[in-house]
Amino acid sequence: ESAELYVYGLLHRANRGIIPEADEPKLLDDIAVNERNADPCTSYSCLWPKYSDGKIYVPYVIANHYSSRELEIIQRGLDSFASVSCIRFFRRSNERDYISIESRSGCYSYVGRQGNVQTVSLARSG
Repeated sequence: ESAELYVYGLLHRANRGIIPEADEPKLLDDIAVNERNADPCTSYSCLWPKYSDGKIYVPYVIANHYSSRELEIIQRGLDSFASVSCIRFFRRSNERDYISIESRSGCYSYVGRQGNVQTVSLARSG
């Protein structure tokens, strides 16, 4: 539980005082909120599909403005999901739906699959 509080504290601190750009979503802590639809996702269209092997494969791209050290950290974070869940991240080739990891204003993401490109913001520190 203390590890969860530690991560929450880091995210809260990373997003404190952030003024989002005009093209960025409204945030509730580290969760991006789609103001066009206040209903929570209740259909399968907002879930990443589960394959016959029981795993969920999520394609991603990482913006080129991160340092090599930051890229290593991001990659380790993505890889760590495989050891504790059924989620497997892989580099996008031509998939329509994918996440784009970018350094925007703060650290945030939508919950679930949004369709097409979906931004996950991991703001660079400094």
